[in-house]
Amino acid sequence: AEDPARGFIPAFGVLSLFEAPFGHGVRVDTGVRTGSLVSSHFDSLMAKLIVTGPTREVAIARAKRALKQFKIEGVASVLDFHRAVLNEPDFTNEFNVHTRWIENDFKQELKPTKRGIPNHQQPMLLSYIEIDGKLHRLGLPAGMFAQGPATAAQAQTNEPEVSAEHLLAPINGVISAWKVENGEQVTESQVVAIMEAMKMEVQVLAHRSGIIQIGAEKGATCHAETVIGSIN
Repeated sequence: AEDPARGFIPAFGVLSLFEAPFGHGVRVDTGVRTGSLVSSHFDSLMAKLIVTGPTREVAIARAKRALKQFKIEGVASVLDFHRAVLNEPDFTNEFNVHTRWIENDFKQELKPTKRGIPNHQQPMLLSYIEIDGKLHRLGLPAGMFAQGPATAAQAQTNEPEVSAEHLLAPINGVISAWKVENGEQVTESQVVAIMEAMKMEVQVLAHRSGIIQIGAEKGATCHAETVIGSIN
């Protein structure tokens, strides 16, 4: 559960869908399923996809098919990155991949995944539903029906409003340092803070230029996509 477009920073939240691939030469080791919580208190590993074949070409073809079948929703994952790598000549032909290959030679642009917010990280009520004769596992928010029909509308009104000036936390983690002073002039892409999660430091970058107002103290624990300041 990492977002390749954001420097492979960990992503946490509830899995709204987890469908693993299957087939000859395909094996998946996992400890999660639809409705599972990927917690910020542990490593973000969700699964291992192992693909084998009598030749490298066959193994790559099976891996492409398996990655196409693999579906993970609710949190960011490295699936798109793996799919992209399997279309890179450096990997499929002469295998010119090295320890700095991602930073220096991988050129494909991957889209950032919308990160979960606390309101989405709630207990799931798991049940089953039959569709066209097939049994499907269904996960719904545990409190969805707790207060009757008004619940959905009420939940919408409780969503935190995010404006253009708001500075958002890129990950679930702790603000370990602010690199600027309150009221300081900052420029777009400037490092304004450092957050820590799972022993990893992530830079918080200014999303635009302006005067920064700090809204979360050093040492505060914040969820991804929550407001920690503003830039006007």
